[in-house]
Amino acid sequence: MSGSAMESVRALNKYAPIITDLLCMAGVVDASRLVLRRWIALESHLAPTFTDDDKPVQPAPAPATPAASGWRRRIFSRKTANFLGFLAVFLGIEGFIVLGLPRLATAAVLDTFWGIVETWLITSILVKAVSLYMPFPQKVRYTRKNLSGPIGLEFGVDYPSKFRFGLIVAACLAYTISLFWTTFKGATILQPLMPAAWTIFLITSPVFPRIVIRSFVKGGLGVMLGAFAFTGLIITAINYFKPSDGSAPNSGSDVAEISPWLVQIMSIISAGLPFWLPGILLAITLRFDYSRDRSVALPNTHKTTDPVDVPAKVPAFRPTLFNAGLAATALSLVAARAIAPCFTSGKSESETQASVQLIGMFLCLVCVPGAIALRARSQGVLRDWWNYEETWIPKTKSTTDADDIADVEKALIEPTESESEVFPANKTSV
Repeated sequence: MSGSAMESVRALNKYAPIITDLLCMAGVVDASRLVLRRWIALESHLAPTFTDDDKPVQPAPAPATPAASGWRRRIFSRKTANFLGFLAVFLGIEGFIVLGLPRLATAAVLDTFWGIVETWLITSILVKAVSLYMPFPQKVRYTRKNLSGPIGLEFGVDYPSKFRFGLIVAACLAYTISLFWTTFKGATILQPLMPAAWTIFLITSPVFPRIVIRSFVKGGLGVMLGAFAFTGLIITAINYFKPSDGSAPNSGSDVAEISPWLVQIMSIISAGLPFWLPGILLAITLRFDYSRDRSVALPNTHKTTDPVDVPAKVPAFRPTLFNAGLAATALSLVAARAIAPCFTSGKSESETQASVQLIGMFLCLVCVPGAIALRARSQGVLRDWWNYEETWIPKTKSTTDADDIADVEKALIEPTESESEVFPANKTSV
């Protein structure tokens, strides 16, 4: 590409933030409707069940002592130990990549490593997002690896052939390479597609066994605000204890650094930060609108354990609460872009965009649930919306020895149908 053509492409950089917001908004709408279609399909799908002969029999649990009950039992449980072990391994690997690798490798090796990681990550996310828009049938089904294992939930796309799937992968890989090249040349016009794809991926990929709106709102606000407060404290501490420029002039001479354009690609997905948690809340609210609209036809009552086709279209209904939340998202972003320049006067464009993302995230976290709640209150369904819950993966109950004994005792004590006729209830014999 010639220099004049690249200059023309760079001239479009000023439109990239607006295009990012529009694509992310469209991604929230499409992803919410896709999850609703999956929810409709799941209503006619049964979890795998087993006969009495197939059910795994486990020994009866020992009675819990007061010392082993409550929070102590949770702290010393196997799940907690597994989580702590996984967290230790994850932090160890991350610490080596962030702190150890720059001291052991050269800048070229570091760029190659992160380039491969980013290429794989961006391409895989794009493949998942683009596949949702392909006219291929999708299926949903419950899975269970063994009789005593937990129930899982899988969503799949039935590609007509591996060749078509390969074409999608090749197209996404070509976009990734083009994104790398244009970013290296200083153009950002291809970047807006990546935050939108990541937003779609976050809304459609996670499967929670049970969702409660009130828990999600309180937990989401608490986790995000706490995480950013903790991050702010760490950054403040680092800046406070950072040595002056003259005290350690050669301290970082042996530490390799990643190229700035690769760092810019790493931060692309943060442009969709204001849409992540509000987008998931909007998707749940859309399903609440669907469940309370009486004009929607009732789902098929025939249930099956076979994989179920995801419907291609959603029945027409009135998503009033969803529209209120979507409008609040748009207004929050407009307000963030109007407020951010007041705090970043004289700063660079990247610092201004980072401020827009943070301010937009906090505004969306507050305004989107607030707008939905006000709209629900005006319609008299605030309590229903706040207490709305969904069960995507039902709990399984394994048979124990104590259950078998209880069933036998119940069968011996309760009279049979013939015994009830000979000895009717509420009558005494003389």
